[in-house]
Amino acid sequence: MAKQRPWKVARHEALEEKVEVGAQVNIADIQFGPEVIVDGVKRQSMRAIVVAAPVFAAYGLDCWITSWVRPDDDDSLHKYGMAVDLDTSNKSASLKLLLAIEAEIQHLLGPNYYVLYHKSHFHIECDPGNQGVRPYLEA
Repeated sequence: MAKQRPWKVARHEALEEKVEVGAQVNIADIQFGPEVIVDGVKRQSMRAIVVAAPVFAAYGLDCWITSWVRPDDDDSLHKYGMAVDLDTSNKSASLKLLLAIEAEIQHLLGPNYYVLYHKSHFHIECDPGNQGVRPYLEA
């Protein structure tokens, strides 16, 4: 069973008009937190950023990578470069807008990804089959 919120968040109608799928992403527009580790990043989590950044930009929100690879986090896909945490420095964005952005990013990434806005940031992981870290432990 796919991970999901216990309630349904409607996609924000305005997002569909503002976000251009496949829009060019200017890497200079994406900020990196001071402790972000990129060694071991997988292309699937890079795709998450390429998809999410234009959604942030459509609403004038900056996009910060606050956590990517966490080598010592045994219970997380961050350890394997398959998860990324994104945030915006705009702390005045409403929860309703942030949840709509979550729903839009989830829609654009599709069912192999899990997108969750929680604890003041977006957690995005590529988890086909909803298996968590199990395939990496068995490898």
